[in-house]
Amino acid sequence: MKTNSSAVKIVASVLLASVCSPVFALPPRYVGPRVVGPRVVVPVRPVPVPVRPLAPPAASPYRTAVAVQRALSARGYYGGPIDGDIGPGSRAAIRAYQADHGMEVTGEIDGQLLRSLGV
Repeated sequence: MKTNSSAVKIVASVLLASVCSPVFALPPRYVGPRVVGPRVVVPVRPVPVPVRPLAPPAASPYRTAVAVQRALSARGYYGGPIDGDIGPGSRAAIRAYQADHGMEVTGEIDGQLLRSLGV
């Protein structure tokens, strides 16, 4: 049987064009299974790890003490130096503020005091 070589070339070019056309192209991320020896290896895409937001840094005791001293000083309860050292003057100011605002009088910096001062 004799074949026409030009007809074969046309059919081959049409087949090649149709297979290589974008309509028949695979998606860019597709990676099919491949045969490695007697096994079929299916590639696995890495699963993105969820990113947890970082917790805000905790305020240092020094900064908290300075903020409390400033707040008490602004309200007229504390007249000493703003040095971050909670000494007898700071404790007396805290006790006076707590007594005037109906809080438990402890002389300690606690959450209720910080909320009340807005610190």
